[in-house]
Amino acid sequence: MVYFVSAGSVYHVDESCRLKRQFVAEAGVKKLLFYDDKNLLVTVTTSLMLTLHSVSSEGDTTETMKVLFHFVN
Repeated sequence: MVYFVSAGSVYHVDESCRLKRQFVAEAGVKKLLFYDDKNLLVTVTTSLMLTLHSVSSEGDTTETMKVLFHFVN
């Protein structure tokens, strides 16, 4: 599976080279990681939002968790 980020949107490219936008992050994407054992896509944004998306066998994603980190001085 191939995923990439452009202008805050996360896209999937399937085996037939079709492009599909999966979701839009609330801020710029700093990290995009794929956890293969669990079929999870992990996104960390510049605003420190962490999201988990489950990934289907076709490559479609469903948001399963969202956490916003706050630092207190």
